[in-house]
Amino acid sequence: MEKNKLLTFVHEIPETKKAIPTKLILQRKLNPVAQTVRYTARIVAQGFRPVDGLDFTDTFTPVASLLSVRVVLSIAAAKGFAVRQMDVVTAFLGSELHEEVYVSLPVMVFARERLACLNRSLYGLKQSP
Repeated sequence: MEKNKLLTFVHEIPETKKAIPTKLILQRKLNPVAQTVRYTARIVAQGFRPVDGLDFTDTFTPVASLLSVRVVLSIAAAKGFAVRQMDVVTAFLGSELHEEVYVSLPVMVFARERLACLNRSLYGLKQSP
């Protein structure tokens, strides 16, 4: 997380802000025979805690309307373009934040300060997209 400049450790936060708690989610990835292949870990912010207007201003949900999809497909068919589909799972993760968002990190994970200012969004934040 430090290498990707996701957060900056701080000693204290301003009095007008509150630290959003985070959880460490540990998972075991299994193969089709139910044998452990690898372990994954990620830090998830408790996104229901931020206050509208203080920790974030807008929330967006990217949605494609059916009319837009039909227009794009009809233009592609008329011009003879090839149409392909692609799913991008992590398209909205790691986006830069425009607000100051402080988080308190899990106790046993980090040896240094437990408070951090986020530079980019985490799983669970309302402003992740």
